[in-house]
Amino acid sequence: MPANFKLLWNDDFLEKKRQLTDDPADKIIRRLVLDKGPQEAKRIFDTLISNIHFPLNELPTELIQFFARNRDLPEWADKEQMKIAQDLFVDHGPKFLTFLYYKSLPTLYACKKGAQVLVQTGRLAHEDDKQLQFSRRIAETGQFLLDVMVPGGFDQGGKAVESIMKVRLVHASIRKFIPPERWDKESLGAPINQEDMACTLLTFSISLLDGLHQFGVPASPEQEEAYMHHWRIIGHFLGVQADLLPDTVKEGRYLLDKVLFRQTEVSEAGIILTDALIRFTTDNLHSDFFPEAPKITMQFLLGDEKSAKLGVQPKSGCMSVIMPEFIKSFFKIVDRLEDRSEPIEAILDQISLIVIRQSVNYFNTYKGQKFRIPENLQKAWKL
Repeated sequence: MPANFKLLWNDDFLEKKRQLTDDPADKIIRRLVLDKGPQEAKRIFDTLISNIHFPLNELPTELIQFFARNRDLPEWADKEQMKIAQDLFVDHGPKFLTFLYYKSLPTLYACKKGAQVLVQTGRLAHEDDKQLQFSRRIAETGQFLLDVMVPGGFDQGGKAVESIMKVRLVHASIRKFIPPERWDKESLGAPINQEDMACTLLTFSISLLDGLHQFGVPASPEQEEAYMHHWRIIGHFLGVQADLLPDTVKEGRYLLDKVLFRQTEVSEAGIILTDALIRFTTDNLHSDFFPEAPKITMQFLLGDEKSAKLGVQPKSGCMSVIMPEFIKSFFKIVDRLEDRSEPIEAILDQISLIVIRQSVNYFNTYKGQKFRIPENLQKAWKL
């Protein structure tokens, strides 16, 4: 990225990006509609969106070829940087999953225009229970994070590219099948446009790193830059245009702040999605022992202003102040321990492991879908 990235990422530039999507993926879906008809193309979309894994054996040749053409790492990918990033995820993956649910996703829901498409996606699915639709999307996002960050995920036989291509084709299908009368392209931009895709990428990278800082978890500048590089590679595979892929953490944080400043606004869609997220974490992650915990954690990670825009207002009381500080202090103690087998474990680590276990249970009891935690992560996290 050029040194004048602050000049490049101006409002006019980003507004133009709202009309741009992912041409290669969109062309594939349009061709499927022409060759096989809308009904068969919609059936393929349903297959993609209803399977947690990339169902290669159920897809037409065109989609399999699209996957094969987009398999290789870009020339600029640094495998040593990728390894550093993956090792960071091994160390803190359960925390990253928790930050995903309590920081990254609600940050996206606070973007008024982008939140509309997430609600529309639920309407395209053939399920009557809207909470079930949202819960599936939330849990699948956790699976995506595991697939793209596990060590070896981009190697031969890894699931990273497969998982990314599934998301990319689902995005293209959503753009094709959203009824025009339900989407005002002039005011909202194209569904799942380049600015929104870049914002999503940065909430999964910069926001997760910021979550570590908020809870006092150390990560070196080298680790952070490697993590950003790894997500730049993921963005490349997702079809995010090169001039929206930051090279450094500094650039990434600037672009994320810029987009959030442009897009953060109160919306009914954002409140609906956040409420569904809180219900998912409360119902499926067994927070009955302290029902306000999801809201307090979310408010702490998001900040008061963004939380208020999403309707996240925990009941007032000392716990809303004590809980985050207690977790931070406890966390710092445990991170200093050389022997991680010590009986004392960080509260957030325990919460994070509950998040993973309940995500597994949620998928494994729903239509036989299997939440996949790679064996090397199971061993590292003592699952």
